[in-house]
Amino acid sequence: MAYDKRKAIRGGTIERTPEGFIFFLAALFGSIGVYAGMLVFRHKTQKWYFQLGIPLLILQNFATLYLAREFFALY
Repeated sequence: MAYDKRKAIRGGTIERTPEGFIFFLAALFGSIGVYAGMLVFRHKTQKWYFQLGIPLLILQNFATLYLAREFFALY
């Protein structure tokens, strides 16, 4: 988020990080980091799909970890 925020501030023709890639990283168990970056750098906080999507991905990440733990638990 800091990298994309820096690019956004500089503007011009600098290529930005695609929003889809940020969501991809969040889906790969990086959702807490993306959410923390949103809050710390105040970046992408006004977009409704980030306000809704990233917290939902946090829940999805925890649910996946829980189900994986239950599925692979050795009894």
